Amino acid sequence: MAGVRPPAQQTGRFFGFPAATAPDPAPELSNATRQLCCGAYVDGAFANHVITEVVEDEHRAVPQSLDFDVDPVVRHCYRARRTMLARDVILTVLAVLGFVFTQGLAVAWFALGGALILARSRKMRALPAAQRFQLFSVLTLIGAFCACCQVGSSLFALMDPLAQFGSEYDDGYGSGADPGSVVSDPSSLWSLAQSRAMSAALLWMPVVFGLATLAVLVLCRMWVYRILTSELAPGRRQPLPPLPNPRVEQRMALVRAAQHGNLSVNSVDPFLGAGLMTRLWSFTIPLRARSSTVTGNGSTGVHRDRHADSPAGSEALPGDAATFRVPVDPVRAYEVIRERLLRLRHPDLPVREHVPGLYLLPHLVASGTRDEQDVLVEPVARLPYALAAPPAVEAVIRQPQGGLRFYQRVVLGAHGRSVQGRDNREIVAAQDQQVLVSAFIHVAVEGGMLYTEFATTLLPPVNQRFQLLDDLHRAPDRLLGRALRDSVRNWPADTVAAPVRAARTLWRMATGGSRMNRADRASREYRTYDYGARFSVRELGAEPEPVTYLQVLDADKYAQLAERAVVDALFSYLDAAGVDTTEFSRRAEVVQNNHYTVRGNTFQGAAAFGQAASASGGAPGGRLGAASTAGPRPASG
Repeated sequence: MAGVRPPAQQTGRFFGFPAATAPDPAPELSNATRQLCCGAYVDGAFANHVITEVVEDEHRAVPQSLDFDVDPVVRHCYRARRTMLARDVILTVLAVLGFVFTQGLAVAWFALGGALILARSRKMRALPAAQRFQLFSVLTLIGAFCACCQVGSSLFALMDPLAQFGSEYDDGYGSGADPGSVVSDPSSLWSLAQSRAMSAALLWMPVVFGLATLAVLVLCRMWVYRILTSELAPGRRQPLPPLPNPRVEQRMALVRAAQHGNLSVNSVDPFLGAGLMTRLWSFTIPLRARSSTVTGNGSTGVHRDRHADSPAGSEALPGDAATFRVPVDPVRAYEVIRERLLRLRHPDLPVREHVPGLYLLPHLVASGTRDEQDVLVEPVARLPYALAAPPAVEAVIRQPQGGLRFYQRVVLGAHGRSVQGRDNREIVAAQDQQVLVSAFIHVAVEGGMLYTEFATTLLPPVNQRFQLLDDLHRAPDRLLGRALRDSVRNWPADTVAAPVRAARTLWRMATGGSRMNRADRASREYRTYDYGARFSVRELGAEPEPVTYLQVLDADKYAQLAERAVVDALFSYLDAAGVDTTEFSRRAEVVQNNHYTVRGNTFQGAAAFGQAASASGGAPGGRLGAASTAGPRPASG
């Protein structure tokens, strides 16, 4: 990684990296960034997954980051992992001591914690009710039996302290000595006091260990809550946590730059990081010139209409002298589409009619499996490029048969706008919509035909659990009560899981460098390597689906606005170029009057249109599948 050339030298060959900038030591984080940073402290599995995918393979690409910054998220993931490791190590030590001194109650406590962990497990909830009842019954019986044995033995030792001196008493009684003298002997009384103290200690020791584990959990949560309400507070600028070593620093320097590129090298999903596919259609029309059906001698036929507004460069296709191809420039088609999309926020429109949060981005897609000498891979660092120069983008648009595919991406409705009255007084403040709607437009001219593809995606809001920091910010004076309540709720489960989590975290930290070395060796030794991004931090931290139905409706509204703008732009351009737009109008009407919705692996509507606008049963990509009549719905509960 040390031999990466400066971006200015790399971009001279059409591909390179965005200009690398030093991290802002105290940036103002977006809402999504803050919430994802919070997710590192809420969910340890999330933090470990982010570190593994973003850092531990230095040769993988990263998807585009739109509403968040991946660098602060990774830094907080490292700090959260260190914090949770310290907590789990202390809990493990306390658990071992408790097991040594109070085996019965320790087993009972572990049985209770194990039952709670299993009750919250998705796999356990998927089992039949009878099997769950049997398993919980066994754990309950084991815990109750061990607890009764431990408590019974402690109480017996405390209530019958002379039992330990039975042999002395029996010896004195058999020899004719006074039994009272045995009991009143100073050494015997001291031994009796020690026995009573030991029995009382054994009886109270489980309480001491239990309160100690609870105190550790409460203090750890208080530490985390202070971070969430201070460093990650809205609008707060705080220094970012440090990274563990220079090698990780170097990797994150490249990630910070690459996340803002226009070239997406992916393993599976060309729209990685954009969310769920919600809408998809495509069709192909021939680029024929407008024509008439009446010949000069009164007979019917097909010929060029002398009044047709077609360019002089129209060409007759071989084998069909009656069909004339109109040359269409796809680069100009994209320019017209961009101009039409920007009208959605045109200055001549009233501000209240502007589509909020609209911006356009070029989006090039390439397969992640590349050869070691591939032009898209930086030869020294063996890292896929993240930026394509304008000449490369234009060449890809004109020649879509290569290994790159160009999409014009438009993002809509990313930010809300305040509601104002006629006197410009604010009625309702601006509200973050929490979802991101993207439309991807692909236009290709091949074989004398125009192929048009339109896809929209919806990125759901960040996981509700990761929005804990906003709940804490509303009541900063109640942090102790919240920490105590949350700690008690997870007390047995956290205590039982601590040894496993501590061992797993220590293993991941100890073997992180070896995994980085293994990935580096594989990229160097194998002729081909998968450099593609396969993971999105924003998608991993998102809800499975939109939370409210209004988010679904807003996504559909903005998707239709973008769709209508794209269709109108293409129609205007083709009509001005002299193309016969009859078939285009017919198919566009089908698109406008029908919904073509994709939900997860379910596809609704026509992915392509024939002469009769019939639905096609297949669709490309891993997100599409069999037909369905169900569109996106908000998550229940």
